This record gives sequence, C-alpha cells and structure tokens, in this order.
Amino acid sequence: MKKLMWMVVFALACVACSKDDDDLSVGELVGKWSIYEFEENGETEPADLDTELSYWEFKSGGGCEEYDYYMNRTSKGTYSLEGDVITVTYGKEASFVKVIEMHKDRAVVEMEEEGETYIARLQRTDNEPMLYLEPVLDFGASASQIKAKERRDFKRESGGTLLYEGSNYAEDYMGYMFENGKLESAAVNLKLSTPVEDVESFLSGKYKKIGESEGIFYWGNDKVMLGLAVKTSGYMIIYMAKE
Repeated sequence: MKKLMWMVVFALACVACSKDDDDLSVGELVGKWSIYEFEENGETEPADLDTELSYWEFKSGGGCEEYDYYMNRTSKGTYSLEGDVITVTYGKEASFVKVIEMHKDRAVVEMEEEGETYIARLQRTDNEPMLYLEPVLDFGASASQIKAKERRDFKRESGGTLLYEGSNYAEDYMGYMFENGKLESAAVNLKLSTPVEDVESFLSGKYKKIGESEGIFYWGNDKVMLGLAVKTSGYMIIYMAKE
C-alpha cells in the first residue's frame, strides 16, 4: 500500500509541469493517470501489471480518487494546487511531489521513498475498476501469439496448456487451453475469499446473464460464452468461442 500511496503522489504531480514557466491550472490536472515505467540508476523498468492497471482520477472540483487494482479498491481524497506544487490528502495524510517534465499525455516525476530516489513515468489512461483482468480472447491463435499478448507473469507450459500467475488478490491463476495448436478456451480461477456478489456484478456488467444448468452459471455475448462453476479450489470461469 505504501508503494501505491507514492504512486498517487506521482500522478498528482505529473501534470504540474505542463508548462515550463507558467503555473499549472486545475483544468490540466483533470483526468486519469497511471504509472507505466520506473527509472533507477539510469535503468528503466516497466511497472508491475497491478501498478499499470491502477489509476488516479482528478476531478474539477478538487476531489480525487485512487483505484488500487490489486485490491480492487477505490479511495477518495482531495487535492490542492499552488503554483506547480500539488498536495494530495487522504484522511490525515498529505503527499507532495517534484515534476521533472510534462508532455501532452505523459509525464516524468521524481519521488523519494526510504531514502532512495526514483523516477516514475506516467500516462493518461482510460482504466476502469475491474475484479480481474480478462484473458486474451483470440480464439484460434497459437500459443506464441497468446504469449506475446498476455501480460501476467508466466507460470509454466504443459500438455497444450499455458498457465499464468494471478494478477491481483482475487485471481489464483489463469490458463489457456489449446487444441491442435489453436486456442480453444481460457479459464480464470478466483479465490473463494472473493465475494460472490463481486463476481456476479463483474460478469453481468460485461456480458448478458443467460441462466444456470447443473450448477454452472452462464453469461455471453455475440462472440463469447462463459461458464462459472464453484469448486473447492475457487470460482472457475471458463471462456469459449460462441458457436
């Protein structure tokens, strides 16, 4: 959570350098921002997936929201602007930031944590809250094509299956199943600690709920069918192409 709080600071400050000589206006702050890259000792490193999928949204009225993808949680706070310094406040905690450079949709900022200085690069984003990151649904694609697009940490490959680590607190693992070298289905296993109402709300927000048969709940659209089964290992959600 400490890392995320610092990220909030980055995002707030990034827009502070949109002009070299002029003070920043609140209008330039409004919108969503996320971190995509860090720099330390002259070397760059991509942000973790959960960091990239998190974001900070700044409202025109002085309110701000931090969305933490890993915990699927939103925190609300306020921000104020004085010159090119932005102060973000969550409860009794306030944070400040130093901006290095600012472009139209990207920014570079400097922060310090536990005596170490880091450079963070940010970008405007259209991220939205989500219970988990859905699989790459390119049915018929090869394993190499799925590997090129999948953003989770790779776990292993075995018997026509690609397995990946979960991307947040809710995901246990996810996998891709291939038939004759082509993607036939994908599955996400969610931990049983995930509130069932969150699972249903997430799926129903993206797909039309079809019904239940023999303990399996179905959703779908014109291209994809989903089946949800509750198992001892968790909630298993299987994606298949609609016939």
